[in-house]
Amino acid sequence: MTKYFSILTGISLFAFVLFSGRDNDREWKHYQQTAYQKLRNETAKELRETTDKNEQKKIHQRMQALKIASESPELKQIILPGDEEADRCIACHVELEGQADYHTLTDDGRTFEEVGCVFCHGGNGAATTKQAAHQGLGKEAIHGIMRPSYVGAKKCRECHPKEYASWTRPTAPMWQAFRRLKGTDATDPGCLACHTTGLGRGGYDPELPPDAVLREFQDPKTGKKYQILNRDFHGIWCEACHGPGSDYVNIFESGGDAREAKEKGGLNLPSPSTCVKCHTEQWSPNFSYDKYWSERCLHAVDWWRAERTW
Repeated sequence: MTKYFSILTGISLFAFVLFSGRDNDREWKHYQQTAYQKLRNETAKELRETTDKNEQKKIHQRMQALKIASESPELKQIILPGDEEADRCIACHVELEGQADYHTLTDDGRTFEEVGCVFCHGGNGAATTKQAAHQGLGKEAIHGIMRPSYVGAKKCRECHPKEYASWTRPTAPMWQAFRRLKGTDATDPGCLACHTTGLGRGGYDPELPPDAVLREFQDPKTGKKYQILNRDFHGIWCEACHGPGSDYVNIFESGGDAREAKEKGGLNLPSPSTCVKCHTEQWSPNFSYDKYWSERCLHAVDWWRAERTW
């Protein structure tokens, strides 16, 4: 009996070692660790190039998070609505984590979290090997991360003075959303996400003073330089719904139209689904898109409806 028990134990141990080795040798783990190492190298370079103490602190925190993540590989995935499909592209492409907010909406107004990667780019999102995952991937589907920057509503005002005037009238609530935050709400990320523009995505930064210069631009028409300040993103402004504008603004200034700006510049044409990200039943139980449009926005064109005529 002891002999057979020893044999079974040996077989079990061998199987455990065999399958553990196979699990550790998963292809996606190698790609994930390589991607994390690249991110760590890029972050270390950022640290060497800055002398700002606050920025150094943030970078150190990112480096520590990347170190922990690289030491504990996990099969990252996006569970699509309905819990029936998983998109695992980010298991290897970990650099795409947190990029969803930069991503334009689909033609029918759905977000990245609703469709994942393969809906537009092709491929097999459930696969965990490169060959299988990239089957059916179109040649034009692979490109670098597109991260347009926020230009601020004053830039939008150059071409949309009437819309800017309607948005900033004294009775309009959206641009004053930040002012309505009281006490700890003014620093709560959950509140700031819907009371500021571009939080954590290159817009409002709660760790910087209101007058901090986030970036500088030069008007291609006049040559005039102007600064984008942190306080320019207090409240809800154009880019909170239309997305960061540097790319599509360039398209408009070069003579392009809304269709080109949407397809090539990442311009979001908001729909009711855009509004209810913040105007939830809990916080805005009486919200009505039609009422909002007629009484508050006063834009010249309702692009959500106009777009259907293209």
